[in-house]
Amino acid sequence: MCMACDGISEEKIAQWLEMTILTNGWALQGVEPPDPSNPAGGWLYTVGATESFGLPELVIADRPIDEAGHVLNWAVQLLRDGGSLDDLDADHVLWVPVHDEHLPTDLFASYTNHYGEPPRTGQMIQLFASTREHSAECIKDSSTNLSDPSQRPDDSWPY
Repeated sequence: MCMACDGISEEKIAQWLEMTILTNGWALQGVEPPDPSNPAGGWLYTVGATESFGLPELVIADRPIDEAGHVLNWAVQLLRDGGSLDDLDADHVLWVPVHDEHLPTDLFASYTNHYGEPPRTGQMIQLFASTREHSAECIKDSSTNLSDPSQRPDDSWPY
């Protein structure tokens, strides 16, 4: 899902992002983990949910991209259709606001490139979703927690 990693030009990525947001109301932008067999280090986030629906943008770190994509699409649809962040909790999805120190970094580069500015305070929410094997709390405890300014999806990430 990392288009830049696949050699797609920034111009083509920007066109895809714009068309996807116009068509669906949001797009998912991801960065695959350095080691495809281990989800640690990868992340996926929405772009367009704020513009289209007045919702926060959502991010999931350290989970397989396809799993994160299903959760993010479900969560945006739930919120778009009148649900609340409290409803996410009821469905075993924990959430935390992303710390301000992460917002102006390359962590959300596609958002920043698309809108010409980084997400604002309170605009980016991280989700921790339960799985068949683990509760949301277990996943939160074992994942990068972006509400902590010292954490990031991959400690080698250069920001």
